[in-house]
Amino acid sequence: MKRILYVFLLCCIILSGCGREDQQQIGNTWDSMEQTRQQSTVPETPRTTVPPEQAGASLMLDRNQIFDIDLCDDSESGNHYVGMQFYKGEPVMLYLKTYLPVQIRLVDGEYRRDPLVLYQDSGLYIQRQDGSREQLAPGASLLDNLLVDEEEKANSVHYGYSWYVDEEGNCYCYPRLSTIAYNSGEGYFMKINSSGELLYKTSLEAGFEAEDFVCIDGTMYVVISKKEQNITTKKVVAFDRDNGMLSEEDAFVLSLDRTSGYFGEGPDGLYVFLANEIKRIDLEAGNSSDFLSLKGSSYSNLDFKWKFGDFRVLDDGSAEALYYCDEEDGRLDVIAKGIQENLSLLEKDRIVITLRAASISNWLKDQATKYNKSNDIYWVRLEELSTGKAADRADYARLTNVELSTGKGPDIICGDLMESYIRGLLQKGVLLNLKGLMESTGIREEEYLAAAFDSWQSTGKEQEIYGINISISPRGYQMRREVLPDGGTVDIYKLMDALSERDGEATYYDMTGAQGLLKMFLEGSEDLWGMLDWETGSCDFNVPLFTQILENAKRYDAGSAKNQKVLLAFPLNYKSIYHYDSHEEMEGEGTIVAGALFDDGCHGAVDSRYTLAINANSPRKEGAWEFICYLLTEEAQSEITKDVPVKKVALQTWLGLQLTEVSGNNEKIVNVKYMEEGEIISYRKIYTKEDITDERIAEYLGALEDVRVLPFRTGPILEIIYEEAEAYFSGSKSAKDVSKIIQNRVQLYLDEQ
Repeated sequence: MKRILYVFLLCCIILSGCGREDQQQIGNTWDSMEQTRQQSTVPETPRTTVPPEQAGASLMLDRNQIFDIDLCDDSESGNHYVGMQFYKGEPVMLYLKTYLPVQIRLVDGEYRRDPLVLYQDSGLYIQRQDGSREQLAPGASLLDNLLVDEEEKANSVHYGYSWYVDEEGNCYCYPRLSTIAYNSGEGYFMKINSSGELLYKTSLEAGFEAEDFVCIDGTMYVVISKKEQNITTKKVVAFDRDNGMLSEEDAFVLSLDRTSGYFGEGPDGLYVFLANEIKRIDLEAGNSSDFLSLKGSSYSNLDFKWKFGDFRVLDDGSAEALYYCDEEDGRLDVIAKGIQENLSLLEKDRIVITLRAASISNWLKDQATKYNKSNDIYWVRLEELSTGKAADRADYARLTNVELSTGKGPDIICGDLMESYIRGLLQKGVLLNLKGLMESTGIREEEYLAAAFDSWQSTGKEQEIYGINISISPRGYQMRREVLPDGGTVDIYKLMDALSERDGEATYYDMTGAQGLLKMFLEGSEDLWGMLDWETGSCDFNVPLFTQILENAKRYDAGSAKNQKVLLAFPLNYKSIYHYDSHEEMEGEGTIVAGALFDDGCHGAVDSRYTLAINANSPRKEGAWEFICYLLTEEAQSEITKDVPVKKVALQTWLGLQLTEVSGNNEKIVNVKYMEEGEIISYRKIYTKEDITDERIAEYLGALEDVRVLPFRTGPILEIIYEEAEAYFSGSKSAKDVSKIIQNRVQLYLDEQ
């Protein structure tokens, strides 16, 4: 039965990839799910004329893959991808062809390595988009100059070097920082001509490494950088391309606070590409000026596997950037991929929809880009906090709250910014009830996980929905069964009694301090385990349970990693079917589900960080709703990778792709690590297709369906509790005194509501 189900699932994936309209279900977990896949389209909404005041300019992003090259004719071709740049006006890829694979032979009972031998056509090459290749420098001289000794050659240290080719075909080679450290040397760069001859080697000042080269109006510049703590200092230094002599007096210096900066040429000289903007550099004046702002746009950096290659500014005011990566395709062959993107200001006559959050994921930025490119009525503008500082985030949230409360503010707000203010905004009627819009545009709750619509709901005769989770990242906890020797399921009272009565030193949860444990014990209860009465507006924290919670949070504080303590609880990971521990696995490991603790039991938990809501006072509500609908389509949901999609048909595909990892005789290995008794405990879980049974699939999908959103209206009260509890955790006040202070502050808060 297990093998039949697995084959059935793989067939579903293959058929869906071939364009079938029928989409089979994974098991019978969702009986209400239709057998026929509905088309993923943005529901029609009434169109309006664009008001003149909404017209303007915004950033347009076009990103296209221009290279997808198998650099290897076979697994022993010796090709090594090393970069991407603009060469004579066109994007090219650079690669090295080097040594034949070293053969290890057993001779007279000893293993011996054959001598290194270069391929006959070794050297540095460029690959063009039309498939043509050109050798820039032959390999024998080039590699002898680059790799110092036989050990370096054998270890292929050429991976640690970067390359730039000027318009005459001369090669500039420079080691990366890791290679400099490996050789215990200093930064430098070399010039090698088209014959492979080393023309010179220029050393850099101590601590600096070469990072890039730029040619402007015939003058060559080298970009050198030095990192000290959180500050990176970059210098753009002119040099004589004939002898490599640096002109330090012409250097432009730029200090960056943990921000990458890449330099490129343009019609008016030098430009620098920063995280949120492109600036023009005036080398003569030694200053910079604004050129193209990326703030508020849907621009996002590529995934970590992509590396920056080159960039330039064009005559029309747009900027072009190149990114590259190389990866294995399963046959040990290297597939070199390159992406070219164009950034430009687009004059538009579309209605601007503003979405504001503390931090916006790359997935959401990518979806905004696609939406903006395909929509001729609305344009989504993204606003996020530029720093990760808690104080800045609090100020940003307060500012947004004031704007919304006075009838202004963004059209769409995100829970990661406004969670603490949601209760007040709901009371003021600031958020739009989405229930009617869902019905009119065909958004049916049964087609999504329950957690998609559980945020910011009102209860009563007519359930109202004020927020939608566009994706979820569930969390949960498991605990050693020995903590509850009498057995049974976990609830807050049994857990606190067990922890209070337990003998010996221990920490409850890996690397979690007292504040974190306090949050774990309280966050899932709508009335904080009976200590709040929302109907009467009263509270009572002078109860034994609250004292127990404070005492156990302090007692089982993980403290520093050096504490020699037994670990009682572990994560219950929902991010894939392989990371999730089934009930059978937990039974074998002697653990049970312990949280997150809600009023009606233990469930997977998510907060409101991915919840989107619409400003009820926005004159652009229709456009805001259309964009949220777009994010809920199968097309958009199917591109979620780091979190869990909430649309069930997309979740089905998401899970199916995971199952392909154990197709045939493949194994899926999951590495597990945690800290216990001052040591890092690590082990591997290995899964084959026989392990992924129909029961495991049903249990995992059921767990995702059962995920609950943490209550939001307790947020401000929890902040009061966390703040005052610190005095008890530090030892400056007793649990009794802290409880009295919390009682007074919370009651004052309730009286003001």
